[in-house]
Amino acid sequence: MDALVAGGNEDVGLGSELVLSGRSQDFKDRSERLFLLRKLREFDWNVSETARALDMPRSNLYKKTEKFSLKREG
Repeated sequence: MDALVAGGNEDVGLGSELVLSGRSQDFKDRSERLFLLRKLREFDWNVSETARALDMPRSNLYKKTEKFSLKREG
């Protein structure tokens, strides 16, 4: 059973950014940002491969990287 459903520690498995979200839309945006960042890192910032893995048009992924100010580290 999920720790959140079972009444366990509410921030188990969630980044502190998500827990601090005040509104539902903030939570959704932060969740999507963290998800995309993780996927981009997984594919070494190869946008084409990441978009393919997410079954998303590459143009949409570019728009989302701009929306969430995602930039390659280093």
